[in-house]
Amino acid sequence: DTVIVVNLGTLSFLENDTIEVLKNFDISYGGIYNINAWISSTFDSEKHDDSLSINFNLKRISLPFDENFANGLSSFTITSSSTNAWEICNSSQNGVITPSTISTLQIDLLKSANPILEFWYWHDTSANASSTDQLLVQAIVNDGIPQNIATLTKNNGINFGWTFYSLPLDSFLHSCVKIAFYAS
Repeated sequence: DTVIVVNLGTLSFLENDTIEVLKNFDISYGGIYNINAWISSTFDSEKHDDSLSINFNLKRISLPFDENFANGLSSFTITSSSTNAWEICNSSQNGVITPSTISTLQIDLLKSANPILEFWYWHDTSANASSTDQLLVQAIVNDGIPQNIATLTKNNGINFGWTFYSLPLDSFLHSCVKIAFYAS
């Protein structure tokens, strides 16, 4: 247990104050953090209403992280106008209805060295030669604006089938990022 004492002086009747407690904790790892906070004062006549308890669930992926989708897509967030935009496919069938995004939980790169994102991607170049299908691989730092890491496009037969990609994430060292795949 970690106990942090914050002494900010006094509060007058009906005054309020805000104290950020998370910045005082080492929350380097994902998990459930039980946080109990209370105010104590010698002038308080009703001590039972001055406490707060919360289970803070930090959903963060620690490295190394290896996803084979054996448990489905439940650890990912899918954003699309279709209910089945992303599917797990074991063949060359179309599995994405576009536009849609699938993104990870936060990945902890705070203590990493030379982080690399590696994945396989199916290039379907057989249908509709004039198609402009593309997949943007993006990093999102602190739920901010997505930053493009790579753009994978249809290459009219050059990369037909599964292609392995290895993308360095050095630009995001000492951060927590979400990796997003945006299909359009």
